Formats: sequence, structure tokens, C-alpha cells
Amino acid sequence: MESMACKTPSVTFRTGGVPEAVLDGRTGLVAQQGDLNQMVAHCERLIQDGKLLQTLAEEGRRHAEQTFSYPVIAARHAALYEETFREYRYEE
Repeated sequence: MESMACKTPSVTFRTGGVPEAVLDGRTGLVAQQGDLNQMVAHCERLIQDGKLLQTLAEEGRRHAEQTFSYPVIAARHAALYEETFREYRYEE
């Protein structure tokens, strides 16, 4: 997420929560877990294709702002708290 916020495309493995944060082909490139050859190929692709690198960088920044920025996260938390309080009060 920090990388995307800095307009740097990520090249990473498909593991844990990574696929939820890095959108393969949109905000970065994701290799199958443990596939070093695919990881190298993704890195080489970005080195050779400046247009792709720029596109992923721009979309990554946009995605980070729209999905992970403080105002967005704060609004989601506030909505969750409101929903929880409504459900709790309804059960009383």
C-alpha cells in the first residue's frame, strides 16, 4: 500500500492479503506464490515497458487514495460502529 501511495508499482507474490491490496495488472504485478521465474519476468517486464510501469504507478496511486486513505478508512470504521450500535440497540 505504501508503494502504491508513492506511485511505485508493486511486484509481489500471491500470498496472504496481497491480492486484496495489489490488483494484478492494474496496480502492480502478482506472481504465484514461490514462483521466482514469474517474479523475475514481472520485474523485467516493468524495466522494459515504461508505459506499463507508468500506467500501474498512476492506477496504484489512485487505488491507494480511493481505498486506503485515512478519510476512507475513517468513514468505513464510523459506518461499522453505527451499524453495530443499531444492531445492538435493536436486540435490547
